[in-house]
Amino acid sequence: MAANEPTTPLPGHPAHMAMERIRQKVEQTPYTQHQLTVTLSAGIACYIETSSTRMLDRADKAMYQAKQAGRNRIVIASSSV
Repeated sequence: MAANEPTTPLPGHPAHMAMERIRQKVEQTPYTQHQLTVTLSAGIACYIETSSTRMLDRADKAMYQAKQAGRNRIVIASSSV
């Protein structure tokens, strides 16, 4: 995954739980070549009664909310995002 790129949640898994597992793995991955701290901020939006463009826009806004709230977290977009 590239930074700021939308992805699809894992089929059959609640999106937040799946992203939380990925976030934890990223945070726990050691980078021995350089002293790096790598974290993951993600936004999740549901595709219900809206266009895919609107859904991706909501997910993008939720991701920026996660970053503004201190990073290294998952934010689920509300219908008002």
